[in-house]
Amino acid sequence: NGSVVTFQNGEDSTALLIGFTITGGLATYGGGIRMDSVSSTLKHLVVTGNMANSYGGGIYLAKSNPNLENVSIINNTSTNGGGIASWGISYPNLADVTIMDNYASDNGGGIFSIQNCNPSLQNVTIAGNSSYWGAGIYLSDSSPSLQNVTISNNNASDGGGGIHIIGSSYPNVLNCILWNNAPQELGTSGSEPNISYSAIQGGWDGNGNIDADPFFCNPDSGDYTLAENSPCVGTGENGANMGAFGAGCDIQVDWDFSLSEPVIEVMG
Repeated sequence: NGSVVTFQNGEDSTALLIGFTITGGLATYGGGIRMDSVSSTLKHLVVTGNMANSYGGGIYLAKSNPNLENVSIINNTSTNGGGIASWGISYPNLADVTIMDNYASDNGGGIFSIQNCNPSLQNVTIAGNSSYWGAGIYLSDSSPSLQNVTISNNNASDGGGGIHIIGSSYPNVLNCILWNNAPQELGTSGSEPNISYSAIQGGWDGNGNIDADPFFCNPDSGDYTLAENSPCVGTGENGANMGAFGAGCDIQVDWDFSLSEPVIEVMG
């Protein structure tokens, strides 16, 4: 009855939490982990099966600048921020993080970020999350940096299946993939993201952006690596890959065949 782990005494980056499964928490803020005004380091964790009545089913951040590396945040529940909820002047760094299958009844199934919270995401996968608004990421007055992030198969009841943006929010999106999110990849109200060298289903204006199936290897099983013939391989900025992963399987063939239209298209 409460957060499983709490950082609240001004811990800096030398305070380490490494190699645990964080589960079974039930709190108002941060069912799994609650961080207040700290800069701690979290590595090699699985945060799963936690619940928050208000914010941050998996992790709640308030005015904190933690480092998260190789962390899996899976199957957590909250009103806002099923996976992570963050607010205030915060600059969390997420690297090699998986945020998957979390649920928020209101906003931000994967990530809920408001009031000048500006996280940095690199090699992050946000998939299979659900909420009313912003199933993958919900942004309000926040301007994160997303580089090599895969946002896929998130499902919102209303706006922004992948990312929902309101207020003064200006995210920078580079070498990312937004694909198969419902009801659309991006929902915006007033602010526009800066997106370049990314695969956006339905298209998006910007340098190097493409609208092409990324050919994930096996997304139904949570495998978002790319097929060798994926249009996202080597087409990011300076020849980088798009998305959180490189090639992980052989060439895929897209079969589209019927008696009324007998055409087989072999991609690549």
